[in-house]
Amino acid sequence: MCSRIWAVLVAVCLLLGSSSCHSAAAVAQQESYTEEAVVQPLANGLVLVHFQFTQTTPLLRHYTIFPKAVGQLVSASLFNEFQLSLTQGRWHYQHWGQPVLQAKPAGAEFVAKFSPLLPAASLAGQWGTLSHALGSLFCASLNFEASCTENLTPWLKLLPCRDAAGLGALLADRRVVFGADHHSMQVSMIVERNADLQPLRSTLTQSLTLVLRPPPGTHPATISSSGEARQQLPAVLADVNLSALLGNEVKQACPLAQQSRVYIRVWLHTLQLSIDGQRRSLDALLTHRHITPARDRTRPLVLNMCLALPAAATTLTLSAQFSKAFLTVAEYPPDAHRGFDVPAAQVTIGLTSLQTSGSSAGQQGDASSSSSSSWAWHVYTGDGAEAWQQQQLQQELPLMQALAAVRPVQVYSPSLVVPLAVPDFSMPYNVICLTSTVLAVLLGAVVGALLLRPAEAETQAHASSAASAAQKRRKRAKVVLLLAVFGGLGLYLDPSLQEALWEQLTALGLA
Repeated sequence: MCSRIWAVLVAVCLLLGSSSCHSAAAVAQQESYTEEAVVQPLANGLVLVHFQFTQTTPLLRHYTIFPKAVGQLVSASLFNEFQLSLTQGRWHYQHWGQPVLQAKPAGAEFVAKFSPLLPAASLAGQWGTLSHALGSLFCASLNFEASCTENLTPWLKLLPCRDAAGLGALLADRRVVFGADHHSMQVSMIVERNADLQPLRSTLTQSLTLVLRPPPGTHPATISSSGEARQQLPAVLADVNLSALLGNEVKQACPLAQQSRVYIRVWLHTLQLSIDGQRRSLDALLTHRHITPARDRTRPLVLNMCLALPAAATTLTLSAQFSKAFLTVAEYPPDAHRGFDVPAAQVTIGLTSLQTSGSSAGQQGDASSSSSSSWAWHVYTGDGAEAWQQQQLQQELPLMQALAAVRPVQVYSPSLVVPLAVPDFSMPYNVICLTSTVLAVLLGAVVGALLLRPAEAETQAHASSAASAAQKRRKRAKVVLLLAVFGGLGLYLDPSLQEALWEQLTALGLA
Protein backbone atom coordinates (compact mmCIF):
# COMPACT_ATOMS: atom_id res chain seq x y z
CA MET A 1 0.00 0.00 0.00
CA CYS A 2 2.85 2.38 0.83
CA SER A 3 4.61 1.71 -2.45
CA ARG A 4 1.44 2.48 -4.38
CA ILE A 5 1.03 5.79 -2.60
CA TRP A 6 4.60 6.86 -3.24
CA ALA A 7 4.43 5.80 -6.87
CA VAL A 8 1.92 8.48 -7.82
CA LEU A 9 3.68 11.41 -6.15
CA VAL A 10 5.01 14.27 -8.22
CA ALA A 11 7.74 16.48 -6.74
CA VAL A 12 8.95 19.82 -7.99
CA CYS A 13 12.13 21.40 -6.69
CA LEU A 14 12.15 25.14 -7.35
CA LEU A 15 15.71 26.31 -6.97
CA LEU A 16 15.02 30.03 -6.87
CA GLY A 17 17.79 32.43 -6.12
CA SER A 18 20.80 30.16 -6.25
CA SER A 19 23.18 33.11 -6.37
CA SER A 20 25.64 33.61 -3.54
CA CYS A 21 26.02 36.58 -1.28
CA HIS A 22 28.41 39.09 -2.82
CA SER A 23 28.80 41.30 0.24
CA ALA A 24 31.68 39.46 1.88
CA ALA A 25 33.34 36.24 0.78
CA ALA A 26 34.49 35.40 4.27
CA VAL A 27 30.99 35.70 5.70
CA ALA A 28 29.62 33.58 2.88
CA GLN A 29 31.97 30.78 3.84
CA GLN A 30 30.90 30.96 7.47
CA GLU A 31 27.14 31.39 7.14
CA SER A 32 24.84 29.70 4.61
CA TYR A 33 21.18 30.06 3.68
CA THR A 34 19.11 27.79 1.45
CA GLU A 35 15.52 28.09 0.16
CA GLU A 36 13.59 25.10 -1.15
CA ALA A 37 10.01 24.30 -2.17
CA VAL A 38 8.27 21.05 -3.08
CA VAL A 39 4.86 20.82 -4.80
CA GLN A 40 2.83 17.62 -4.62
CA PRO A 41 -0.65 17.24 -6.19
CA LEU A 42 -3.13 15.43 -3.93
CA ALA A 43 -6.50 13.81 -4.43
CA ASN A 44 -9.69 15.83 -5.06
CA GLY A 45 -7.76 18.55 -6.89
CA LEU A 46 -5.82 19.72 -3.82
CA VAL A 47 -2.16 20.68 -3.97
CA LEU A 48 0.45 20.38 -1.22
CA VAL A 49 3.18 23.04 -1.08
CA HIS A 50 6.08 22.54 1.32
CA PHE A 51 8.61 25.32 1.96
CA GLN A 52 11.88 24.84 3.79
CA PHE A 53 14.44 27.49 4.74
CA THR A 54 17.77 26.39 6.24
CA GLN A 55 20.34 28.66 7.88
CA THR A 56 23.69 27.48 9.21
CA THR A 57 26.27 29.46 11.16
CA PRO A 58 29.36 28.73 13.29
CA LEU A 59 30.05 30.33 16.65
CA LEU A 60 30.08 34.07 15.94
CA ARG A 61 29.59 37.22 17.93
CA HIS A 62 28.13 39.18 15.03
CA TYR A 63 25.79 37.58 12.49
CA THR A 64 25.20 38.64 8.90
CA ILE A 65 22.48 36.18 7.83
CA PHE A 66 21.64 34.17 10.95
CA PRO A 67 18.96 35.83 13.16
CA LYS A 68 20.44 37.40 16.28
CA ALA A 69 17.44 36.46 18.46
CA VAL A 70 18.03 32.77 17.78
CA GLY A 71 21.76 33.18 18.38
CA GLN A 72 21.07 34.64 21.79
CA LEU A 73 18.75 31.71 22.51
CA VAL A 74 21.66 29.29 21.95
CA SER A 75 23.67 31.07 24.65
CA ALA A 76 20.77 31.36 27.09
CA SER A 77 19.72 27.69 27.08
CA LEU A 78 22.04 24.68 26.85
CA PHE A 79 19.96 22.60 24.45
CA ASN A 80 21.25 20.36 21.69
CA GLU A 81 18.09 20.22 19.59
CA PHE A 82 14.48 21.39 19.63
CA GLN A 83 11.44 21.10 17.36
CA LEU A 84 8.43 23.41 17.54
CA SER A 85 5.34 23.00 15.37
CA LEU A 86 2.11 25.01 15.24
CA THR A 87 -0.52 23.22 13.16
CA GLN A 88 -4.05 24.13 12.11
CA GLY A 89 -6.14 21.28 10.74
CA ARG A 90 -5.16 17.62 10.66
CA TRP A 91 -3.59 15.56 7.92
CA HIS A 92 -6.10 13.16 6.28
CA TYR A 93 -4.01 10.05 5.69
CA GLN A 94 -6.86 8.10 4.06
CA HIS A 95 -7.44 10.73 1.36
CA TRP A 96 -4.03 12.40 0.97
CA GLY A 97 -1.66 9.50 1.69
CA GLN A 98 1.66 10.03 3.41
CA PRO A 99 2.92 13.64 3.59
CA VAL A 100 6.18 14.87 2.11
CA LEU A 101 7.70 14.90 5.58
CA GLN A 102 6.22 13.70 8.85
CA ALA A 103 2.91 15.41 9.63
CA LYS A 104 2.36 17.08 13.00
CA PRO A 105 -0.71 16.97 15.26
CA ALA A 106 -3.17 19.85 15.46
CA GLY A 107 -2.16 22.56 17.91
CA ALA A 108 1.31 23.06 19.36
CA GLU A 109 4.01 20.41 19.75
CA PHE A 110 7.34 21.19 21.41
CA VAL A 111 10.18 18.69 21.83
CA ALA A 112 13.65 19.53 23.17
CA LYS A 113 16.83 17.54 23.70
CA PHE A 114 19.46 18.69 26.17
CA SER A 115 23.06 17.70 26.67
CA PRO A 116 23.58 14.57 28.81
CA LEU A 117 26.35 16.47 30.62
CA LEU A 118 23.80 18.72 32.33
CA PRO A 119 22.82 17.76 35.89
CA ALA A 120 19.32 16.41 36.27
CA ALA A 121 18.41 19.15 38.77
CA SER A 122 18.92 21.87 36.13
CA LEU A 123 16.79 20.29 33.38
CA ALA A 124 13.54 21.81 34.64
CA GLY A 125 15.05 25.29 34.62
CA GLN A 126 16.59 24.80 31.18
CA TRP A 127 13.25 23.57 29.82
CA GLY A 128 11.42 26.55 31.28
CA THR A 129 13.94 29.02 29.88
CA LEU A 130 13.76 27.52 26.38
CA SER A 131 9.97 27.15 26.26
CA HIS A 132 9.33 30.67 27.56
CA ALA A 133 11.87 32.16 25.16
CA LEU A 134 10.31 30.41 22.16
CA GLY A 135 6.82 31.38 23.28
CA SER A 136 7.78 35.04 23.44
CA LEU A 137 9.77 34.83 20.19
CA PHE A 138 6.81 33.47 18.19
CA CYS A 139 4.01 35.17 20.18
CA ALA A 140 2.59 31.76 21.09
CA SER A 141 1.41 29.94 24.18
CA LEU A 142 2.84 26.42 23.88
CA ASN A 143 0.07 25.01 26.09
CA PHE A 144 -2.99 25.96 24.04
CA GLU A 145 -1.71 27.55 20.85
CA ALA A 146 -2.76 26.76 17.28
CA SER A 147 -1.17 28.46 14.30
CA CYS A 148 -2.44 32.00 13.62
CA THR A 149 -1.32 35.21 11.95
CA GLU A 150 0.48 36.41 15.08
CA ASN A 151 2.85 33.42 14.76
CA LEU A 152 3.63 33.75 11.04
CA THR A 153 4.92 37.33 11.27
CA PRO A 154 7.79 36.60 13.73
CA TRP A 155 8.44 33.35 11.84
CA LEU A 156 9.01 35.31 8.62
CA LYS A 157 11.21 37.84 10.42
CA LEU A 158 13.77 35.09 11.00
CA LEU A 159 14.32 34.80 7.22
CA PRO A 160 17.06 37.01 5.76
CA CYS A 161 14.71 38.45 3.10
CA ARG A 162 11.49 37.94 5.07
CA ASP A 163 8.54 38.09 2.64
CA ALA A 164 10.09 40.71 0.36
CA ALA A 165 12.08 38.42 -1.94
CA GLY A 166 12.74 34.77 -2.64
CA LEU A 167 10.28 32.02 -1.75
CA GLY A 168 9.15 33.99 1.29
CA ALA A 169 7.43 36.45 -1.06
CA LEU A 170 4.88 33.74 -1.90
CA LEU A 171 3.67 33.89 1.73
CA ALA A 172 2.79 37.58 1.71
CA ASP A 173 -0.96 36.93 1.31
CA ARG A 174 -2.02 35.84 4.81
CA ARG A 175 -5.58 35.04 3.71
CA VAL A 176 -4.38 32.32 1.36
CA VAL A 177 -1.87 30.89 3.83
CA PHE A 178 -4.32 30.61 6.72
CA GLY A 179 -7.22 29.65 4.47
CA ALA A 180 -5.52 26.36 3.59
CA ASP A 181 -7.15 23.05 4.45
CA HIS A 182 -4.01 22.13 6.37
CA HIS A 183 -1.42 24.54 7.70
CA SER A 184 1.68 23.48 9.65
CA MET A 185 4.49 25.85 10.62
CA GLN A 186 7.63 24.26 12.06
CA VAL A 187 10.91 25.48 13.51
CA SER A 188 13.75 23.14 14.41
CA MET A 189 17.31 23.79 15.49
CA ILE A 190 20.40 21.64 16.02
CA VAL A 191 23.37 22.94 18.02
CA GLU A 192 26.75 21.21 18.04
CA ARG A 193 28.61 21.76 21.33
CA ASN A 194 32.03 20.85 22.69
CA ALA A 195 32.82 19.16 26.00
CA ASP A 196 32.44 22.51 27.79
CA LEU A 197 28.91 22.93 26.31
CA GLN A 198 30.08 25.85 24.18
CA PRO A 199 28.29 26.09 20.80
CA LEU A 200 30.36 25.27 17.74
CA ARG A 201 27.80 25.25 14.94
CA SER A 202 24.06 25.97 14.73
CA THR A 203 21.55 24.96 12.07
CA LEU A 204 18.09 26.59 11.99
CA THR A 205 15.41 24.99 9.81
CA GLN A 206 12.04 26.63 9.15
CA SER A 207 9.37 24.77 7.20
CA LEU A 208 5.79 25.52 6.21
CA THR A 209 3.37 22.91 4.85
CA LEU A 210 0.14 24.01 3.12
CA VAL A 211 -2.68 22.04 1.51
CA LEU A 212 -4.34 24.47 -0.89
CA ARG A 213 -7.36 24.51 -3.12
CA PRO A 214 -6.54 25.92 -6.57
CA PRO A 215 -8.50 29.05 -7.49
CA PRO A 216 -11.40 28.69 -9.95
CA GLY A 217 -10.34 28.53 -13.56
CA THR A 218 -7.03 26.77 -12.95
CA HIS A 219 -6.40 23.10 -13.63
CA PRO A 220 -3.73 21.63 -11.38
CA ALA A 221 -1.97 18.44 -12.30
CA THR A 222 -4.14 15.33 -12.16
CA ILE A 223 -2.69 12.26 -10.49
CA SER A 224 -2.91 8.82 -12.07
CA SER A 225 -1.32 5.53 -11.11
CA SER A 226 -0.72 4.62 -14.75
CA GLY A 227 2.61 5.04 -16.51
CA GLU A 228 1.27 7.69 -18.94
CA ALA A 229 1.25 10.39 -16.28
CA ARG A 230 4.85 9.66 -15.36
CA GLN A 231 5.97 9.73 -18.97
CA GLN A 232 4.40 13.17 -19.46
CA LEU A 233 5.87 14.53 -16.22
CA PRO A 234 7.25 17.86 -17.53
CA ALA A 235 3.88 18.82 -19.06
CA VAL A 236 2.09 17.91 -15.84
CA LEU A 237 4.48 19.96 -13.73
CA ALA A 238 4.01 22.99 -15.96
CA ASP A 239 0.37 23.19 -14.87
CA VAL A 240 1.33 23.77 -11.22
CA ASN A 241 1.44 27.55 -10.80
CA LEU A 242 2.62 28.66 -7.37
CA SER A 243 1.75 32.28 -8.06
CA ALA A 244 -1.87 31.35 -8.80
CA LEU A 245 -2.07 29.06 -5.77
CA LEU A 246 -0.64 31.53 -3.25
CA GLY A 247 -1.88 34.79 -4.77
CA ASN A 248 1.59 36.29 -5.10
CA GLU A 249 4.67 35.90 -7.23
CA VAL A 250 8.43 35.88 -6.75
CA LYS A 251 9.67 39.10 -8.34
CA GLN A 252 13.30 38.57 -7.40
CA ALA A 253 15.45 35.96 -5.74
CA CYS A 254 16.70 36.51 -2.23
CA PRO A 255 20.22 37.95 -2.67
CA LEU A 256 21.41 36.04 0.41
CA ALA A 257 20.27 32.64 -0.82
CA GLN A 258 22.94 30.04 -1.39
CA GLN A 259 22.70 26.50 -2.21
CA SER A 260 2.04 20.99 30.24
CA ARG A 261 -0.64 20.89 32.57
CA VAL A 262 -2.69 17.81 33.55
CA TYR A 263 -6.44 17.99 32.76
CA ILE A 264 -7.40 14.31 32.83
CA ARG A 265 -6.21 11.31 34.83
CA VAL A 266 -5.82 8.11 32.81
CA TRP A 267 -6.35 4.79 34.63
CA LEU A 268 -3.79 2.40 33.19
CA HIS A 269 -5.48 -0.69 34.64
CA THR A 270 -8.37 -0.11 32.21
CA LEU A 271 -6.09 -0.20 29.13
CA GLN A 272 -7.59 -2.43 26.40
CA LEU A 273 -6.42 -3.45 22.93
CA SER A 274 -8.64 -4.36 19.98
CA ILE A 275 -7.52 -5.47 16.52
CA ASP A 276 -10.10 -5.36 13.74
CA GLY A 277 -12.87 -5.08 16.34
CA GLN A 278 -11.77 -8.09 18.42
CA ARG A 279 -10.34 -7.91 21.92
CA ARG A 280 -6.72 -9.07 22.15
CA SER A 281 -4.33 -9.55 25.03
CA LEU A 282 -2.08 -6.54 25.38
CA ASP A 283 0.66 -8.49 27.16
CA ALA A 284 0.83 -11.05 24.35
CA LEU A 285 1.65 -8.40 21.73
CA LEU A 286 3.68 -6.08 23.95
CA THR A 287 7.45 -6.17 23.40
CA HIS A 288 8.50 -3.01 25.22
CA ARG A 289 6.87 -0.51 27.57
CA HIS A 290 7.97 2.69 29.28
CA ILE A 291 5.67 4.70 31.54
CA THR A 292 6.25 8.12 33.06
CA PRO A 293 3.50 8.56 35.67
CA ALA A 294 1.56 11.78 35.79
CA ARG A 295 2.00 14.27 38.60
CA ASP A 296 -0.75 16.77 39.33
CA ARG A 297 0.06 20.30 38.14
CA THR A 298 3.60 19.21 37.21
CA ARG A 299 3.70 16.75 34.28
CA PRO A 300 1.28 14.63 32.21
CA LEU A 301 1.27 10.88 31.72
CA VAL A 302 3.63 9.58 29.02
CA LEU A 303 2.98 6.04 27.79
CA ASN A 304 5.35 4.46 25.26
CA MET A 305 4.56 0.95 24.01
CA CYS A 306 6.06 -1.20 21.27
CA LEU A 307 3.63 -3.75 19.82
CA ALA A 308 4.23 -6.61 17.37
CA LEU A 309 1.03 -6.68 15.29
CA PRO A 310 -0.21 -9.40 12.94
CA ALA A 311 0.58 -8.78 9.28
CA ALA A 312 -3.09 -8.86 8.29
CA ALA A 313 -4.19 -6.29 10.88
CA THR A 314 -5.94 -3.23 9.44
CA THR A 315 -7.41 -1.40 12.46
CA LEU A 316 -5.97 -1.11 15.95
CA THR A 317 -7.83 0.49 18.84
CA LEU A 318 -6.18 1.28 22.17
CA SER A 319 -8.61 2.60 24.79
CA ALA A 320 -8.49 3.54 28.47
CA GLN A 321 -10.82 5.14 30.97
CA PHE A 322 -10.04 8.52 32.47
CA SER A 323 -11.44 10.95 35.00
CA LYS A 324 -11.48 14.73 34.78
CA ALA A 325 -9.39 16.79 37.16
CA PHE A 326 -10.53 19.79 39.17
CA LEU A 327 -8.52 22.94 38.57
CA THR A 328 -8.14 26.13 40.51
CA VAL A 329 -9.47 29.39 39.14
CA ALA A 330 -5.98 30.59 38.18
CA GLU A 331 -5.34 27.47 36.05
CA TYR A 332 -8.20 28.11 33.61
CA PRO A 333 -7.37 29.81 30.30
CA PRO A 334 -9.34 32.83 29.07
CA ASP A 335 -11.44 30.57 26.77
CA ALA A 336 -12.20 27.97 29.45
CA HIS A 337 -15.67 27.22 28.03
CA ARG A 338 -14.06 25.87 24.83
CA GLY A 339 -12.52 22.92 26.66
CA PHE A 340 -8.99 21.63 27.02
CA ASP A 341 -6.89 20.07 24.28
CA VAL A 342 -5.57 16.55 24.81
CA PRO A 343 -2.45 15.95 22.67
CA ALA A 344 -2.66 13.54 19.77
CA ALA A 345 -1.24 10.03 20.04
CA GLN A 346 1.75 9.21 17.86
CA VAL A 347 2.07 5.89 16.03
CA THR A 348 5.44 4.99 14.48
CA ILE A 349 5.69 2.14 11.99
CA GLY A 350 9.16 0.62 11.96
CA LEU A 351 11.48 0.46 8.98
CA THR A 352 11.46 -3.33 8.79
CA SER A 353 7.85 -3.57 7.65
CA LEU A 354 8.27 -0.75 5.15
CA GLN A 355 11.37 -2.26 3.59
CA THR A 356 9.71 -5.65 3.38
CA SER A 357 6.60 -4.28 1.69
CA GLY A 358 8.69 -2.08 -0.57
CA SER A 359 10.88 -4.95 -1.74
CA SER A 360 7.88 -7.15 -2.49
CA ALA A 361 6.23 -4.34 -4.40
CA GLY A 362 9.41 -3.80 -6.40
CA GLN A 363 9.48 -7.46 -7.41
CA GLN A 364 5.99 -7.06 -8.82
CA GLY A 365 7.17 -4.27 -11.11
CA ASP A 366 5.83 -1.27 -9.23
CA ALA A 367 7.35 2.15 -9.87
CA SER A 368 9.21 2.44 -6.56
CA SER A 369 10.03 0.23 -3.63
CA SER A 370 10.80 2.76 -0.89
CA SER A 371 10.48 6.40 -0.09
CA SER A 372 14.11 6.99 -1.02
CA SER A 373 13.71 5.91 -4.66
CA SER A 374 10.23 7.16 -5.50
CA TRP A 375 11.17 10.78 -6.12
CA ALA A 376 12.43 12.15 -9.43
CA TRP A 377 13.84 15.66 -9.23
CA HIS A 378 13.02 18.12 -12.03
CA VAL A 379 14.80 21.46 -12.01
CA TYR A 380 13.10 24.38 -13.73
CA THR A 381 15.59 26.54 -15.64
CA GLY A 382 13.22 29.48 -16.12
CA ASP A 383 13.22 29.39 -19.96
CA GLY A 384 9.57 28.44 -20.38
CA ALA A 385 7.07 25.70 -19.70
CA GLU A 386 8.98 23.17 -21.83
CA ALA A 387 12.32 23.79 -20.15
CA TRP A 388 11.97 21.14 -17.44
CA GLN A 389 15.12 19.09 -17.17
CA GLN A 390 15.40 15.87 -15.25
CA GLN A 391 18.80 15.54 -13.65
CA GLN A 392 20.53 14.18 -10.61
CA LEU A 393 20.96 16.97 -8.07
CA GLN A 394 24.57 17.27 -7.01
CA GLN A 395 23.98 20.03 -4.47
CA GLU A 396 23.62 19.05 -0.85
CA LEU A 397 20.17 20.51 -0.26
CA PRO A 398 18.74 19.79 3.22
CA LEU A 399 15.15 19.26 2.08
CA MET A 400 16.15 16.95 -0.76
CA GLN A 401 18.32 14.90 1.56
CA ALA A 402 15.41 14.56 3.99
CA LEU A 403 13.05 13.47 1.21
CA ALA A 404 15.51 10.91 -0.16
CA ALA A 405 16.28 9.40 3.24
CA VAL A 406 14.57 6.20 4.33
CA ARG A 407 12.63 7.00 7.48
CA PRO A 408 9.91 5.40 9.59
CA VAL A 409 6.32 6.42 9.02
CA GLN A 410 4.74 8.46 11.83
CA VAL A 411 0.98 8.91 12.06
CA TYR A 412 -0.82 11.20 14.53
CA SER A 413 -4.30 10.58 15.79
CA PRO A 414 -6.84 13.43 15.93
CA SER A 415 -6.51 15.58 19.03
CA LEU A 416 -9.33 15.68 21.57
CA VAL A 417 -11.13 18.54 23.27
CA VAL A 418 -12.27 17.62 26.78
CA PRO A 419 -14.81 19.91 28.48
CA LEU A 420 -14.22 20.38 32.21
CA ALA A 421 -16.45 21.78 34.90
CA VAL A 422 -16.13 25.57 34.64
CA PRO A 423 -16.67 27.61 37.83
CA ASP A 424 -18.66 30.81 38.03
CA PHE A 425 -15.95 33.34 37.25
CA SER A 426 -18.23 36.19 38.39
CA MET A 427 -18.09 35.03 42.03
CA PRO A 428 -14.63 36.48 42.73
CA TYR A 429 -15.84 39.82 41.39
CA ASN A 430 -18.92 39.66 43.64
CA VAL A 431 -16.83 38.77 46.69
CA ILE A 432 -14.42 41.62 46.00
CA CYS A 433 -17.29 44.10 45.68
CA LEU A 434 -18.97 42.89 48.88
CA THR A 435 -15.74 42.88 50.89
CA SER A 436 -14.76 46.33 49.65
CA THR A 437 -18.17 47.71 50.59
CA VAL A 438 -18.03 46.27 54.11
CA LEU A 439 -14.51 47.51 54.67
CA ALA A 440 -15.41 50.99 53.41
CA VAL A 441 -18.37 51.20 55.80
CA LEU A 442 -16.32 50.00 58.79
CA LEU A 443 -13.40 52.26 57.96
CA GLY A 444 -15.71 55.27 57.68
CA ALA A 445 -17.24 54.48 61.06
CA VAL A 446 -13.80 54.16 62.71
CA VAL A 447 -12.56 57.46 61.27
CA GLY A 448 -15.77 59.18 62.31
CA ALA A 449 -15.49 57.86 65.85
CA LEU A 450 -11.90 58.99 66.17
CA LEU A 451 -12.07 62.43 64.59
CA LEU A 452 -15.61 63.76 65.01
CA ARG A 453 -16.59 65.41 68.29
CA PRO A 454 -20.14 65.74 69.58
CA ALA A 455 -21.69 69.19 69.29
CA GLU A 456 -22.45 69.18 72.97
CA ALA A 457 -18.74 69.08 73.84
CA GLU A 458 -18.15 72.26 71.85
CA THR A 459 -21.25 74.24 72.83
CA GLN A 460 -21.43 73.33 76.50
CA ALA A 461 -18.01 74.28 77.81
CA HIS A 462 -19.35 74.41 81.34
CA ALA A 463 -20.16 70.65 81.40
CA SER A 464 -19.05 68.87 84.49
CA SER A 465 -15.90 66.79 84.55
CA ALA A 466 -17.94 63.69 85.32
CA ALA A 467 -20.03 64.05 82.17
CA SER A 468 -16.88 64.64 80.11
CA ALA A 469 -15.26 61.50 81.49
CA ALA A 470 -18.36 59.46 80.69
CA GLN A 471 -18.35 60.74 77.11
CA LYS A 472 -14.71 59.73 76.70
CA ARG A 473 -15.44 56.26 78.00
CA ARG A 474 -18.22 55.86 75.44
CA LYS A 475 -15.90 56.90 72.63
CA ARG A 476 -13.23 54.42 73.79
CA ALA A 477 -15.83 51.66 73.94
CA LYS A 478 -16.86 52.40 70.33
CA VAL A 479 -13.23 52.27 69.16
CA VAL A 480 -12.58 48.99 71.01
CA LEU A 481 -15.74 47.49 69.51
CA LEU A 482 -14.83 48.51 65.97
CA LEU A 483 -11.27 47.21 66.39
CA ALA A 484 -12.65 43.92 67.66
CA VAL A 485 -14.91 43.67 64.60
CA PHE A 486 -11.99 44.45 62.28
CA GLY A 487 -9.75 41.95 64.04
CA GLY A 488 -12.36 39.23 63.91
CA LEU A 489 -12.98 39.85 60.20
CA GLY A 490 -9.27 39.75 59.41
CA LEU A 491 -8.83 36.62 61.49
CA TYR A 492 -11.68 34.97 59.58
CA LEU A 493 -10.34 35.85 56.13
CA ASP A 494 -6.59 35.30 56.66
CA PRO A 495 -5.51 31.69 57.43
CA SER A 496 -1.92 32.80 58.11
CA LEU A 497 -3.19 35.20 60.79
CA GLN A 498 -5.12 32.34 62.36
CA GLU A 499 -1.97 30.20 62.49
CA ALA A 500 0.04 33.04 64.05
CA LEU A 501 -2.64 33.65 66.70
CA TRP A 502 -2.82 29.95 67.50
CA GLU A 503 0.96 29.81 67.95
CA GLN A 504 0.86 32.78 70.33
CA LEU A 505 -1.92 31.23 72.38
CA THR A 506 -0.06 27.93 72.50
CA ALA A 507 3.11 29.67 73.67
CA LEU A 508 1.16 31.38 76.47
CA GLY A 509 -0.45 28.11 77.47
CA LEU A 510 -3.96 29.27 76.65
CA ALA A 511 -4.60 26.80 73.80
